[in-house]
Amino acid sequence: MHPADYRAVIGIPALDGDVDGDGKKDSVRATADRLTGSFDAAKPAEPWYPLSEREFEVARLVAAGLTNRQIAEQLVLAPKTISAHVTHILTKLGAARRAEIAGWCATVRQDGSQ
Repeated sequence: MHPADYRAVIGIPALDGDVDGDGKKDSVRATADRLTGSFDAAKPAEPWYPLSEREFEVARLVAAGLTNRQIAEQLVLAPKTISAHVTHILTKLGAARRAEIAGWCATVRQDGSQ
């Protein structure tokens, strides 16, 4: 979908012509395109998508069989922080168990591609 289509869907008027009468339409158009440009990206290139880099790090440690306390000690974080990361990972992956996190990690190739 083109950024102009997103603007139309959310009710932002078209940016054709001089927006404020001073010939500076490009700054408004550039800003709108920059803000909506992220919608055009399909899937990020990171191998850990849809997780954040930290969540992926925690997921790999979960897959290695470490407990939340062991992960917390290794990453020098609070166990509650690790628990929150694990909860977010489960939610993002649509999983219910730590074993499913391990299964997902097994699908992520070590060279960084899926």
